[in-house]
Amino acid sequence: MKRIAPLTLAVVSGVIIGIILTGCTSTRIEQISGADFVVQAKRMEQISSFHSTIYIGSSKQRAYLEFGRPTLLYNIIGKRTRTTVYWTELSELPEDIADQVKAGNPPWKH
Repeated sequence: MKRIAPLTLAVVSGVIIGIILTGCTSTRIEQISGADFVVQAKRMEQISSFHSTIYIGSSKQRAYLEFGRPTLLYNIIGKRTRTTVYWTELSELPEDIADQVKAGNPPWKH
């Protein structure tokens, strides 16, 4: 009886930790170059049911995009999409694009 309690506690703790960690693993944050950011942002113009790209916004120094696509397990267990937030330094963007972003008028359409 004394061995069952620690084993049960270990199993329950493992399950709880697993649930918490898997909830965070579907979102990643990744820095990319200004040129790659522009290429990624152009994906907003593509019509696709498989992925989506959204311009999130900017700070004084950075611009942000959100890219989402279904995970590999989407059809098997109904797991949601995997999201990656891409960011770049405004200084790495072409000057005309950086100026538009700073002015609050990004050139990309949702």
